[in-house]
Amino acid sequence: MAVIRAEVPPNAAISKLFWSSAAARSEIARDFTKILLSNMLNKKHEKFPLEVLDRVARQLTVEEMKKVMVASPEARRAAEKHPLIWKRHIHGEKSQIRNGKFIQEVKKEHVQSQMWIDSQETFSATVKHAPHVPITQMVATGDILIVSSDFSAVKIYDLFLGTLATLEGHRGCVWTFDYKDSVLVTGSTDRTAKIWDCSLGVCLKTLYGHTSTVRVVKIAEECVITGARDNTVRVWCIKTGQCRYVLQGHSSSVRDIAIIEGQPLFVSGSYDGRAILWNYRTGQGVRWLARLPRRIYAVCSVKDAVAIGGMDQILKITRLNGKSLFESKDTAGTIVKIKTDSEGLVYALTTDGVLRKWDVNRKVLKYEIHTKSKPVDFSILNHLVVVGVHSHIALYARDTGRFIRVLHVTKRLYSMCVTENALFFGTQETGPTEIHAVHFKTPQEHPIWAHAPLSYSRCGV
Repeated sequence: MAVIRAEVPPNAAISKLFWSSAAARSEIARDFTKILLSNMLNKKHEKFPLEVLDRVARQLTVEEMKKVMVASPEARRAAEKHPLIWKRHIHGEKSQIRNGKFIQEVKKEHVQSQMWIDSQETFSATVKHAPHVPITQMVATGDILIVSSDFSAVKIYDLFLGTLATLEGHRGCVWTFDYKDSVLVTGSTDRTAKIWDCSLGVCLKTLYGHTSTVRVVKIAEECVITGARDNTVRVWCIKTGQCRYVLQGHSSSVRDIAIIEGQPLFVSGSYDGRAILWNYRTGQGVRWLARLPRRIYAVCSVKDAVAIGGMDQILKITRLNGKSLFESKDTAGTIVKIKTDSEGLVYALTTDGVLRKWDVNRKVLKYEIHTKSKPVDFSILNHLVVVGVHSHIALYARDTGRFIRVLHVTKRLYSMCVTENALFFGTQETGPTEIHAVHFKTPQEHPIWAHAPLSYSRCGV
């Protein structure tokens, strides 16, 4: 970093500077941060105004925070005592941790991301799944990988692709499933859903009632929620298999369902262009959240709102009270996948192969990733985004959308999923459908992790 010869302003001036206005902060914060860093790196300041440490930290990357803590013992102590300064750098599911070990988590996430970037693989394997059938869904959870396909059986593998179980019982293709606490629920073109005990590999209940393909299933508390091409949503008791409610309100196929976390609510999205908010405990419809002119393909819960997208090529965010929060401008393709990250930012993948990241509260498009290929799926992983398209899987920086590298090239990608240190994907090359697993080094396996927890000058944080 270039050395900037300047003195840090007095405390009162800094406080006034940072609290004057958001616009002023955005213009000068980066320059001030460079001045602060340069002075500390030159050992000119062992002390600096701690009341603005959090404001300064907002402008720093993980690498820059490391330099601050190496250069200034006081900054290091302050950061250790104020873990919220680090919390913004935690992107994974553990961003909700409350035990104060934020610094350790930041370092762990950073090293994990670096393993993916540097292609430090420790294991790879491929198994034949079934002859020439598309993979419809893959989920890695805990120590198992669940794979469904246009085949009547569901396969359960360990994370190194050893076969644990083959769940047979459906008479049609399995297009959807959901898993929670060793319980798996599958939906099929045979118009049924089934409840399985994955640990035993047995079917516990078969759910009869739909008159067409079961397109989506979700587990919510003690309920199973199913949406089908017969235009209905059904709520079932997961213990008894009895149908509690038949929810009618759609006039076309139910394509997606999103559970509202912390409330007994869910949203259904349909080809009729409607998104409906329901209460699964009472079986009552709460309200319409959207009435779009064309098909809805994806709905996603976003804190106290719902993201909705489909063939009208507009990302719509609606609060649970029915008020519109955000609508994007027209995109060039149908929205087929919507996901959100730990910061509440929304990602939408369209059929033209473009992944867009939105800050819906500020109504700002953060970036676009143009893959120039038919999209399959994407996953958000700590500081990275993994995007799968028809011909390859690629890695991008989550914050900026910058392309990092291609992870795998294939003739045809069907499905993919990730864990913190592994990539799983289903392809068809020249013969039968194949399942692949690629494991990367864990932070504990990397030599950086062997150093003392606070040896910032020697670690990659």
